[in-house]
Amino acid sequence: MIHDIEDASFTPEKLKGDIADAPRNIRTYVFYDGDEVSRGSSSQPLPAEGTVEEPRLGEEKYGKYFKQTKEEATSMRHLLTHLPKNIYCPTCQSAKMQRKQARRKKDTLGPVPQKFGQEGTCDHFIAHDSLSHGVDGEHYGIVYRDRATNWMDCRGVTAKDAERAKNVITSLRGADDKFEYFYSDGSPELRKCFQLMGIPHDHSTPGNPEHNARADRTVKMVLEGARSILLEAGLPQAFWPYAVTYFCLCMNTDDWKGSGASAWMGRFGEPFMNTLIPFGALVAYMPREVNKRPRAKMGPKGHTGVFLGYVPRVGGELGDDV
Repeated sequence: MIHDIEDASFTPEKLKGDIADAPRNIRTYVFYDGDEVSRGSSSQPLPAEGTVEEPRLGEEKYGKYFKQTKEEATSMRHLLTHLPKNIYCPTCQSAKMQRKQARRKKDTLGPVPQKFGQEGTCDHFIAHDSLSHGVDGEHYGIVYRDRATNWMDCRGVTAKDAERAKNVITSLRGADDKFEYFYSDGSPELRKCFQLMGIPHDHSTPGNPEHNARADRTVKMVLEGARSILLEAGLPQAFWPYAVTYFCLCMNTDDWKGSGASAWMGRFGEPFMNTLIPFGALVAYMPREVNKRPRAKMGPKGHTGVFLGYVPRVGGELGDDV
């Protein structure tokens, strides 16, 4: 998804802020009918999935992440998701500020399922006030996480009801996928949704939030990630529905759990082949024939826009549109 800032219909009021003048770390990319060529970017591309990137001089691996360094804070890998939090990254320090934690006892979840859809969590977050609404009127977000593959997804919705929850859950399921079990916070909307879909469902005990800890952690991760990439891009926060979806895609294509394979590989059995660039980057692209506007004979063929992610297909795979 690219928002064309050369379009005559582009107005700051429509987009909840003046994108053209917003501060951002600009990286320019050129798109040729679905293919993209980077131009003028000093960041290095992500390594191919399945390869091991050797630590650079002065770096050491710690656990499943790279050591926190100033170089890592400005790397392409970090700019995509801002995970893990880096003390040298001002975006992380601002977007992920929190109070001292009082940790609860570790929750036990039982044996880990082996196939996508066997067990998942689902939860809402709320953006009630007018300052928090999405650019297309979204007031709520639905966050899903699969336990077998660690696949996560998030979609903004305009109302908190069973029908919209059902539409989101259905869009996450591919032709060969089957959802066998869900766990949630027990909201009436989700309970009715799973009942309509015929999916077994358990929920946490009211007043015991630790029983829904996995879903809560996923919501927190998605919200912090979206805040970070919005802040890094300099985009108005109203673009959060695009940010949460793209953040989840970046997480799904990275082995952030250190298991040896990404969630994308675990679900589809093949590496992610599309190009990932930072959310909100300024891009030059060639529009498709159906979207072309009249131009002068000697005018440039490329348009300038802001990168907002890829258009997802049903089942999590990506289309050719951006």
